[in-house]
Amino acid sequence: MGGEINLINSIPLTTIKASTPASGRLSHDRPASGVRSVRWPIDTRSINLQYTVMMNSSPGPEQGVALVTGATGGLGRALVELLALRGYRVIAAARNPDRLPGIAGVTSLRLDVTDRRSIEAAMPALRAVDVVINNAGLNLGDGIAICRDPEAAEREMQVNFFGPLRLARAMVPLMKERGGGAIVNILSLLALAPLPLCGSYSASKAAAHSMTQAMRAELRRWNVRVIGVYPGPIDTAMAADLPEPKEPPSAVALAVVDALDGGQDEVFPGAVAQDLGAMWRANPKALEALFAGTN
Repeated sequence: MGGEINLINSIPLTTIKASTPASGRLSHDRPASGVRSVRWPIDTRSINLQYTVMMNSSPGPEQGVALVTGATGGLGRALVELLALRGYRVIAAARNPDRLPGIAGVTSLRLDVTDRRSIEAAMPALRAVDVVINNAGLNLGDGIAICRDPEAAEREMQVNFFGPLRLARAMVPLMKERGGGAIVNILSLLALAPLPLCGSYSASKAAAHSMTQAMRAELRRWNVRVIGVYPGPIDTAMAADLPEPKEPPSAVALAVVDALDGGQDEVFPGAVAQDLGAMWRANPKALEALFAGTN
């Protein structure tokens, strides 16, 4: 995390060209290169206005205690702010909590999800947590068989898979004692089909996707909800060099918090994620081919 993160939950769509067609609908075409082009609109003005109106509203009724990891990033901060507005007491966790902004009703916590001892040391502050949002992520932008850094895959797995697993194993016994809770895993569309340019990141998110499904089945009997979130590119500083379209962090945060208030266990925030998620459901090989540039 920190300076090591190049992109979080962002797809470097070097093989996908994006623009808004006149119809305002998703469309597909094949350029001369043979690479499929995908076009979709994102109404960022409407999303940001909705988020601004909510942030200027009075806090809602108390909802419980929510833990957000990776809280210093763009999505992490949006989640922290919105959860506090919705009435949650929020614990904003990061490896460097000094970087966390001061927000009323939010407690900062030093937490490194790759370090079992860090999690153990944090447990006294986490005993009342009802909702865990595993938002910390690491993408080093490396391949699988052909890579620049042979250690990249292991480092990504430590943050993206083993981190949420460690935290869940620490928190679930407490949730069982209290009769329920919720775990939200911020995954990626690349959990469903890999992008070769960041193949090791894709593999770590695929592992986390499978873990999410297994947790959901395992913990349902104890009234512990497990929600998977599958965003496309998010408009944060870490994705500044990526082409449009990118979903505003506020839009992703809204989708996540709405899922907590509703009944969804899979969330595809925004038009990009919804359309590509629908493609994956209809034909997983089509999404794989799209990301690989072979369709």
